[in-house]
Amino acid sequence: MKILLVCNYFQPKLSYAESEIARALLSLGHSVEVITGDRYFPFPNYEKTVQSVLGTRLVGTSKKKENGIFVTRQKVYFEFFARSGFFGIYQKIKSFRPNYVIVFGLTTPASIQVSLFKNNSNFKFVGVDSHLPSELFSSQVVLKKAFYFVFRLLFSNLINKKIDKIIAVQEGTKGVIKKYYGLNKKIVLASHGTNTELFHFDPLLRTKVRKHYNINEKDFLIIYTGKIIESKGIDILIKAFENLCLKYKNVYLLLVGSGPLEYKETCLNIATENTKMKIIWEEFKNYKKLPAYYSASDVAVWPLQESLSMNDAAACSLPYIVNHTAGVKERLSNNNALLYKKGDSIDLSKKIEYLYLNSDQRKKMGKNGRELVENNLSWQKVAKKYLL
Repeated sequence: MKILLVCNYFQPKLSYAESEIARALLSLGHSVEVITGDRYFPFPNYEKTVQSVLGTRLVGTSKKKENGIFVTRQKVYFEFFARSGFFGIYQKIKSFRPNYVIVFGLTTPASIQVSLFKNNSNFKFVGVDSHLPSELFSSQVVLKKAFYFVFRLLFSNLINKKIDKIIAVQEGTKGVIKKYYGLNKKIVLASHGTNTELFHFDPLLRTKVRKHYNINEKDFLIIYTGKIIESKGIDILIKAFENLCLKYKNVYLLLVGSGPLEYKETCLNIATENTKMKIIWEEFKNYKKLPAYYSASDVAVWPLQESLSMNDAAACSLPYIVNHTAGVKERLSNNNALLYKKGDSIDLSKKIEYLYLNSDQRKKMGKNGRELVENNLSWQKVAKKYLL
């Protein structure tokens, strides 16, 4: 089948859902193309986080293959709340003549445009969304409430009539779609996945990375990957790590990611000199390099916000710890992760300590994580849920 993916932003070098679904559909034998805007996602502190991998945010209009995927980039005329306004979708549908049009973001200009064009073309319209209530109203609450009110008033009926399938990537997203978007079609849950061929445990890479950092096999290595910003809670992790260092000499912390120097300094100021010596900082890495770091580690931790990297870590047979409000329960459904009380560094240190002291349980959880992603969370299995 011919499948057109429409998304606000598209950055295949970072292995986000849009590019991974495109790759998975290609691997399943479909013809896949993407239409998107002429810039990358407005990541917080873009220059200090992802620019080293992506380059400048404005990439310009183009029609070419990017990492094996044919991508049409259109000029963006406006942006609001991480939504971009661009045109050319109708012309793309007419020339490509897809069987499916998959739109990432139900409340985007792209979703509205596809709904308007549905009468003139014979394609299945699938909408995908991942928002949670906590994300919707974390800032600019009045403005966002006004936006969703206007959206419900002007566009909900249109999309309800034209859309064939709605995909929610998190359980909590279902409520957002119904309550705030006003969309009442049946919603299918399809969590984000991982590339199980790329992400797997590699003992040789484990040895290589540990040797590079002068970490013995009997030492205990904790890893975090992602942006080093306050909303990710790195300071909470370092407080927990400080508690562990007071009790154990052979624990280390590896932070893989970039962020503002000011926040890094704030985090380091939490730790004593002895603890600082056991913290390893690595700048933002291309996702293809991450399996080596996961293989080298004994546990992964994401203190606050959830991350697609949770699936990647699990694919590398690495157990992980997240806070107790984690929204994607499927990622935790095979006894492959621990939950700690959100924001409580003492509780987080206890959970890490439990895995430090119980190596058999740690290995079992890692095995369970690999089993989970193989059975349910490979991108190929997830992509199949997008089709009717």
